[in-house]
Amino acid sequence: MLVVDPVTRRSEFDRLKDVAKAASLSKFKQRLALLADIEAIGPTRGWLEGVPPGKVGHFAGEAHVTDVADMRKVGTDKQLTLPASFVHTAATGVRDDVVTMFCKRIAAIHKKGREHLEALRAAHRAESERLLVVFGDVLSVVPEAMTPATAPTGDGGTVAPDAVAPVVVAAPTVQDVAERAGRLVLKTLEQSGGVDTLASAHEAVSGFEQQPIGQWR
Repeated sequence: MLVVDPVTRRSEFDRLKDVAKAASLSKFKQRLALLADIEAIGPTRGWLEGVPPGKVGHFAGEAHVTDVADMRKVGTDKQLTLPASFVHTAATGVRDDVVTMFCKRIAAIHKKGREHLEALRAAHRAESERLLVVFGDVLSVVPEAMTPATAPTGDGGTVAPDAVAPVVVAAPTVQDVAERAGRLVLKTLEQSGGVDTLASAHEAVSGFEQQPIGQWR
């Protein structure tokens, strides 16, 4: 722990003093790696068994303000006690950091999920309203298709509603109504984007609405 790396010019003892940074994924992984390295040093709880927690905290604080050069100048007992106390305390602190960073990462994921869900809801709400308008337009053409047609006059025109001559109304057959309704419905659907486009929009909205509520939480 007290050996200084010639490349980084840092020792493992100095690395244990690094503080937690922003809860980004890379920093979180670095903190996890540091915790694994600390736990691999040894069973510090067993080493310090019987030592009062206050003493351990005091030794850890002393080690924290002591650099590697000064640590080499102290006696052998302190060279063991101070780092052991510091490692034990550092492990607790790093575990707390890992939990805190994990909670922050999950909270950030949940926030993005809620924002994405609200955006989806808004988009599908608008699409649902558009489909309802199209459905209303389709329904409105059905009465028009069922309206009896005015019989033609002798000159090929139609008799005006306010004409003196009686208006001859031809009762439409079921086939006539069906054919006329079909033409009007298809025309309405084409004006609203076409059958394929409307079918895709309906499928997307229906699939969204049928999702279990718990899946979006």
